[in-house]
Amino acid sequence: MDHSGHGMTMDLPPFTLGRGLEWSTDPFFLVACLLGLALYGWGVVRLRRRGDSWPVGRTVAYVVGVLTVLLTMCTGLNDYGMVMFSVHMVQHMVISMLSPILILLGAPVTLALRALPVAGRGRKGPRELLLALLHSRYMRIVTHPAFTIPMFIASLYALYFTPLFDFLMGSRAGHIAMMVHFLAVGVAFFWPIMGVDPGPHRPGYLMRMLELFAGMPFHAFFGIALMMGSTPMVKTF
Repeated sequence: MDHSGHGMTMDLPPFTLGRGLEWSTDPFFLVACLLGLALYGWGVVRLRRRGDSWPVGRTVAYVVGVLTVLLTMCTGLNDYGMVMFSVHMVQHMVISMLSPILILLGAPVTLALRALPVAGRGRKGPRELLLALLHSRYMRIVTHPAFTIPMFIASLYALYFTPLFDFLMGSRAGHIAMMVHFLAVGVAFFWPIMGVDPGPHRPGYLMRMLELFAGMPFHAFFGIALMMGSTPMVKTF
């Protein structure tokens, strides 16, 4: 299986689950995940040292969420995802739907607000900058359903039904950018629905359900289009 035209040279044996789960480091995601785990752990330790508690369930959710990113991006799944559309779609689904939910259930923003020290009067530290970002106009826009739902849907159609997918898959950097986008869009979409962190929008339970199900018909149509297509949608594979 030679796919040297993807910005990299690959001659992979046939896919098996064992080969897909073998360790294969992607430096960008490895560093990002380790940094995220380290900062989260620092926050939990800081709270406990001053006598405050932090729910174990949130820690478990966050750690498992980060580990799902490592599983998809730092194993053979990432290598095979560059040459097999089915494996790529597994990566896409995990990193855009499972990882964001678990990370959000870990409440990293709440942990940061509780763990970071308050800056002195007239000064702005990390905690004050985080609060300013949470209350900014930018955050109100990117977490509003009028933005998150179309973006969540458009990420499928604008990517897979245009030459953009082949362009991004032409290099490791493009593939990384694609996966970072999926993760960011997933976090923005699920934050108002399932997140426990404070945010600009906190709709009621009925509205959350409506937001959650709003994109399902479009995802179903996308799946049907994949299965019914008589010609390849992308040239990469």
